[in-house]
Amino acid sequence: MPQISRVFLDRLVRVDGECETRGQKIERLISELQHKNPEVRHAAAVVLRNIDTPETLNAIKKLK
Repeated sequence: MPQISRVFLDRLVRVDGECETRGQKIERLISELQHKNPEVRHAAAVVLRNIDTPETLNAIKKLK
C-alpha cells in the first residue's frame, strides 16, 4: 500500500470554501475512490474508513 503524506491527506480532505457541507465533502471523497491515481484512491478510502458511517463503509466495500 502506498505511503500517504500528511500534507497530501490534508489537501484531499480540506473543505474547498465555506460552502462545502460535510455531506458534500463525503460525496467528493467517494468520487475520489474512482480517481486514476492509486494514492488518491487510497487516501480517500482511509479518510472514509475513519468517518465510519454506513454510507462511507458501503462505498469502500464496493471497491472490493
